[in-house]
Formats: sequence, C-alpha cells, structure tokens
Amino acid sequence: MISTNLRIIAIAGSYGTLTEMAYAFDLGKKVFGLKSWDLEKVGVPKSLYVPVKTPREAVDRAIEEARRNTP
Repeated sequence: MISTNLRIIAIAGSYGTLTEMAYAFDLGKKVFGLKSWDLEKVGVPKSLYVPVKTPREAVDRAIEEARRNTP
C-alpha cells in the first residue's frame, strides 16, 4: 500500500504504524505524523517526516505537498 501513495499520514499507532512509516521512508515518501512517533530524535530527515498538530493540518499539508510535486 505504501508504494502506491504519494504522501502518507500516520495517526498515533504502535509498531505496525512505525513499520509502515519505515517503508515509506525507504521509498523516499514524505510522512505527516499526527500524535505519532517522535522520529526527529532518531535522525529521520525533516524532508521525510513532518509532525502535524491536527487532522486538518495533516490533510492540507499532504495535499499541498502532492500538488507542488506532481508533474
């Protein structure tokens, strides 16, 4: 599922969510995290992981990013 998406929104979650996020990072996909893992402390680049505060912010930023990078 991750390989078919342009942007990923991760909401809270446990190890399964973390695994999906890792797949996304390996594929170079940007992840917007809502109340999710704190990955900045473990070296995930800011270009791939964006913490957000609300569901609306997650959706808006994912759409904005997709529009900006879609040919």
